Amino acid sequence: MTAGLADRFKHVGTHIGLVPYLMAGHPDGRTTREVGRRLAASGAAAVEIGIPHGDPLADGPVIRRAGEQALRAGTTVARALELAADVAGEGAAPVVLMTYVNPVLAYGPQRFADHAAEAGVAAVIVPDLPVEESGPVATPLRAAGVETVFLVGPGSPDERIALAAGASTGFLYCATSPGSPAPAPRCPPTSPGSSRGSGATPACRWRPDSGSPDPSTWRACAGTPTWPSSAARSSPRSTAATTPSTW
Repeated sequence: MTAGLADRFKHVGTHIGLVPYLMAGHPDGRTTREVGRRLAASGAAAVEIGIPHGDPLADGPVIRRAGEQALRAGTTVARALELAADVAGEGAAPVVLMTYVNPVLAYGPQRFADHAAEAGVAAVIVPDLPVEESGPVATPLRAAGVETVFLVGPGSPDERIALAAGASTGFLYCATSPGSPAPAPRCPPTSPGSSRGSGATPACRWRPDSGSPDPSTWRACAGTPTWPSSAARSSPRSTAATTPSTW
């Protein structure tokens, strides 16, 4: 654990520490910088800054909209790292980045790790990165002195919790409820002649364990959309908001 995180958690002790979340670039970079600095100076245990992504499948509608606005405003991975550096540079609280794996892969894992370390980022959370496939992203981060954080949820079996805890070098992210951190969109309603209307397996699945992207743990339902396969996660989306040129 980095000195910043260790010292902050030691200071919090057995009390509850507040880790506020900000979307980088929402509503603009100046606001992110000013609010982040104020939160850090107000006693936050850490400040979590999200990197906007055009396919935020783990997020609820509020964070989705914030990310969309940030992308429209031109926020890139590089810009998010600059904002993180502005907040971390105050030294009042550790800065933790939350990002999906595709932006990191498109930016380049080694480059991302180097720039995150230069920005003074204490840790990185990648919610759609399975522990078993985390090496290409986690290894350069750890080598650069940036902690890695994995997730567990209410439905995580003991073996999964142990695996995530063993791979987490900063802290363990414990989701308090299944699914996304806000009400998730519903699957499209059944229409005459559709695959769902014909009794086929629903196109949407619920991930009962946010710490386990293993498809064998998924259950079909009318909840959150199907998460991408590992192959899909390794390739940037082709939409304008998620092409490497915009990062």
